[in-house]
Parts: sequence; structure tokens; C-alpha cells
Amino acid sequence: MKCPTGLKYVVAKNLCEDECPEEFPFQVSNLCFSCPHGYAYNYGCYRECPTEAPYIDVAKSATMCTNYCKSFADHNKKCVEDCPGYGFHVISESTGVKECVSKCPSEKPRSDANRLCYKP
Repeated sequence: MKCPTGLKYVVAKNLCEDECPEEFPFQVSNLCFSCPHGYAYNYGCYRECPTEAPYIDVAKSATMCTNYCKSFADHNKKCVEDCPGYGFHVISESTGVKECVSKCPSEKPRSDANRLCYKP
């Protein structure tokens, strides 16, 4: 089915909509779809996030894999706004993502006023 210009095609419903509905939150070009048993990444659905995009971002009640979290990543690699219950965070050397930790690791044993772990 081809939708008129500006409308999105909802694959599972075989109809055109102004926006992707919440139950089909992922959009590729003008197609709306969902990944009920996994995570969306790079035009597909995956059971686990691939190594090039290991973090889980929750948006519009859906989950997708990403290579970077805007705020923090918790111990399950889920993107979160804050690190409640962890107390500290450390910046990953490989990704630059701020990861929540319960205590500073041995390679970065000190923390500053913002609870960021660092090497003295």
C-alpha cells in the first residue's frame, strides 16, 4: 500500500496515519512498525542489542538499541536520566557514556563533588 505524501504506513494495520501510533513506535522512512519481543536497531528487530549499539534506550514506550546514552547508563545498559541507588558514575573509556556504579572501580578509586569517579 502506498500512502499519500506526508502520511505514515502502519504495516500491521495496513493503513495510513499522520503519525506512528504508540503501539508501532518505530519509523523507517514512512513505515511504522514495532518489535514486541526485542529491540529495534538499524531497520530491524533484535533479541539482544548488538555490540556496536549495546545500550537500551526507552522512547515512546518502545525500546531501541543505541551506541550512546544522553544522560547515564545503569548496570543493565539501560539509558536512564539519573543514577538513583547507585551513588556514583564513571565515564566509559571506550564509549564516553556515563555509567552508573555502586562504588568507584579500582582503576578510578576517587570521586568528585558530582560523584564522578576518577583516577587521582
